[in-house]
Amino acid sequence: MNGILIREANQNDLSFVSSIMKRTLGPFYSGNQYTRAKNMFASVQGGIDYLAVPMRRVFIAEYAGKSAGFVSVVVNRLNRWSAKILTLIVSEEYRGKLGIGSALLEHAKEFARGAGVTQLYCTVSELNQKTLEFFLRKGFCVAGTAREQYKRGAQEVILYEPLGVRTSSYEINVVPFNDWLHSECTYELIISQAGEAFSGIDERWVDELFAESDLGFRSRRLYVAMRASEVVGVVGVLPKDGSLVKLEPLVAMSDMALEALLVYSRVVMGIERKLYTHIVPRSWQVACLQRNGWRLEGVFPGEHDDEGAIQQWGFVFTDPLI
Repeated sequence: MNGILIREANQNDLSFVSSIMKRTLGPFYSGNQYTRAKNMFASVQGGIDYLAVPMRRVFIAEYAGKSAGFVSVVVNRLNRWSAKILTLIVSEEYRGKLGIGSALLEHAKEFARGAGVTQLYCTVSELNQKTLEFFLRKGFCVAGTAREQYKRGAQEVILYEPLGVRTSSYEINVVPFNDWLHSECTYELIISQAGEAFSGIDERWVDELFAESDLGFRSRRLYVAMRASEVVGVVGVLPKDGSLVKLEPLVAMSDMALEALLVYSRVVMGIERKLYTHIVPRSWQVACLQRNGWRLEGVFPGEHDDEGAIQQWGFVFTDPLI
């Protein structure tokens, strides 16, 4: 790739890796970087700890015959569908010029896919803005933050990227709810999905929802996600005090339908609004919310149902991680 060679590391690379780790990671992480590098190289050329690290690799990027960066990636032993990028660093003189970081990241993905991994994740200090921006630019989603995980007084941002193939959401259209066209399918969708999580959502609640949507811009607006002639999602957009907007209900039959509803809600309400919703999400719904810049804001055990914990998710355009 553009004169960049990616190869597996060997023991002769320890000096290069430990030196660049010390220069780059010192401001963001506590501990001895040489010791970290030495432990990393314990698995190089056969020295694998099968109890803790069954599949760890260090790859070196070379440009014009000179070491220019490296990436360390490990497959999770307990959850082998996931792998973690432990460290990815490009030498100072090559940063932002030749695509070495991108080449290393792509090589790590290829290694992970070859190991049967479906999700790649990493953590980045919130103080390390350039690296954080790099991963976000490459399509990584924010899973959350961890306080003082590696350094006292600093937050670590947890990021991940699914490695599976996603289909396009363009086949989904979002349109205003029409009682005559959409009521029967929308009714069944809300009851079957939202009714399971929220004990107060029943036939009467849905009937009142439909009646309220007929009031137009003075109250809640209802939109449906359509795939051809099939209703595959529904969202109610309810303006609250000030700039606050609640999405209720928010139900969808698929990842793409949910994404279409989230994007449409942002567009129709404008950039000055803060959106939030209450949901008992499945794994794919969490992934979709995170991918679209939503953040988990709170968890309420038993708020609406004794068997589940309701989660509040929010979206603001001023979020620095979007």
